[in-house]
Amino acid sequence: MRFVLGALRVADGPLRSREIADHVMTGRGLDKDDPKVAQMIRKRVGACLWKSKQAGNVREMRVKGDLKRWIPAS
Repeated sequence: MRFVLGALRVADGPLRSREIADHVMTGRGLDKDDPKVAQMIRKRVGACLWKSKQAGNVREMRVKGDLKRWIPAS
């Protein structure tokens, strides 16, 4: 959760979950080119964002259809 919230805090604007996952993988020194690792981290980031939204720490912004971008709540 630390990397997820950290990515949102330093961002210039709303981020997609994929962009947050890239930040997490870089921060943890994981291989972004490994599709299994990337998929696992994206799922974990999604779960973290959902829990953070329920706790009031982040907000989602809808854009075109089902796409979402995320921002810190405060």
